[in-house]
Amino acid sequence: MLTPGTRACLEECRAVVASADVNDELRQLGSDLICHLLAMHADGRLNPQILLLALQSLELVPGLEDAVSKLRATAAREQAQASE
Repeated sequence: MLTPGTRACLEECRAVVASADVNDELRQLGSDLICHLLAMHADGRLNPQILLLALQSLELVPGLEDAVSKLRATAAREQAQASE
């Protein structure tokens, strides 16, 4: 299961998306995706594979590069631990 740090990083992403210099459609799509990921995390349904898939879209939002890198590293660690 992904960590509380994952949730905190997703919260940071939500703030960045809200102020990103992108068109309204991209901002809304990014916001919706992050809100959905946060809901999945709260329900214990967010897994590394889902997060990695979502990050492919979120990395297109300017300003999310660092957060996406952190989340991708977290997901990779979790996948490695699960396969041990």
